[in-house]
Amino acid sequence: MPTYHFASVIDDYTMNITHVIRGEEWISSTPIHVIIYNYFKWKLPEFIHLPLILDPNQKGKLSKRNILTYNFPIFPIKWYNKKKNNYINGFKEHGFLGDAITNWLFILGYSNPLKEIFYNIEDLIKEFDINKINSVNTILDINKIIWLNKSHINNKSSIELHELCNDLYQLDNNILSPKLIDIIKNRCTLLSDIIDISKSIIIRPNINKNDITFKLWNNDIAIFFKKICNLIERNELDINDLIKFIKINNLNIKNNLIIILRVIITGKSKGPNINDIINFLGKKEIILRIKIALISLE
Repeated sequence: MPTYHFASVIDDYTMNITHVIRGEEWISSTPIHVIIYNYFKWKLPEFIHLPLILDPNQKGKLSKRNILTYNFPIFPIKWYNKKKNNYINGFKEHGFLGDAITNWLFILGYSNPLKEIFYNIEDLIKEFDINKINSVNTILDINKIIWLNKSHINNKSSIELHELCNDLYQLDNNILSPKLIDIIKNRCTLLSDIIDISKSIIIRPNINKNDITFKLWNNDIAIFFKKICNLIERNELDINDLIKFIKINNLNIKNNLIIILRVIITGKSKGPNINDIINFLGKKEIILRIKIALISLE
């Protein structure tokens, strides 16, 4: 241990470190470091000790063990575990934005009289004052960082998100586009959500007649969807008016045809605005997916 303290001071001095910022568990070591600096007659750096981040149960500071306990990352990026010879994904791989993590850490240990939560990097630079750092430990709030990440995703342009997703997941451009991201980003909490929702729209779904959505599928509904295809093909129905047409003509059919249409198109009963999805996919693709469903549900 004495060797460590000696090496730590030598290392900081040779790198011209002016501010040593670390967790409060190092407070007890600071006098030793000051003695070493004084012995060599070197100028002391500023020593700043930060409060600790406690696990959600307040049983101790956040540690590697919490990854398994809470199924939540604690490292910024992927980390190699030598003992188990495997990789543990960090915040980046889970789909968190760097801006959101920085924002989260800022409000986690900072005295904020305005009670603001959302900050971009420019705001943080303007606002930051080292004297306003809290002196008490703070508890990890998983829900807050998830909310912040969703807010930062919504605050970014679709082009920025497209670049971030491509950098992280190295996707085929047929899966993702800025136009599609613009439709879905307000439903996304993580970057991985952008990928998952995009795939559900781009990739044609497998229609399963045992799906609960098709429980009340009958000949009348099949005839109605065949009529829709015919009207669209003859240019007597614009796909932008498709949902309106279904609402008007859904009076004598008990099933919710809009939910059925959504499942036919995306394979899911919930998701982004169905009109936006229809407009994005276009006339030919919508007709094709309805026809595939009609064959599958015969």
